[in-house]
Formats: sequence, C-alpha cells, structure tokens
Amino acid sequence: MIGWILLILFVVVLVVILKINIGDFKYKTYFFLVLFFLVLFIFTFVKVVNANSVDLTSASGVFSGVKLYFIWLGHAFDNVQVLTGNAVRMNWFGNSTG
Repeated sequence: MIGWILLILFVVVLVVILKINIGDFKYKTYFFLVLFFLVLFIFTFVKVVNANSVDLTSASGVFSGVKLYFIWLGHAFDNVQVLTGNAVRMNWFGNSTG
C-alpha cells in the first residue's frame, strides 16, 4: 500500500516540477536524478524491510532494517559484478568455420 502512495506522490511531484520553471536544464536534470534515486531507495528499502518482517517502530528494528538493506545492496552489487564478468567472458563472435 505504501508503495502506491509513494508512486502517486512521485507522479504529483513530477507534474508540479514540470510546471514550475526551476531554471537551467542542467539543474532540472540533476533534480530528476536525485528524485529518481531517492524514490528508488525508498522503494527498495520498503521491499527489503517487508520481505524480512522488520519492525521499524523501535531503534533496534530501524538499525536492523538499515543493516539488512545495505547487505541486500552489497549482494546486488556483487550480482552486477558477476553478470558483467560473465558478459565479458562470453564469446560474442560465435563459431566461425571457414
């Protein structure tokens, strides 16, 4: 449920920002990048916390949730490294008989 609320909030903020003249295109691009990564962080944090049934009402629960999130983030980074390494080692030229 909170994911839908955050998505609607993101769309509303996006529409408001598009209507308001922030200034230079460069600043608008930076703003959208920061907003995108912030929303990505919130969605993934909520996903990790809900998947592990972490109670965020106590300080120890918050620390546990943050710890789990960074462990998850580390594993995601490791998976990207493995995927990249496997892509580099692949034979992209195929079999050439000739």
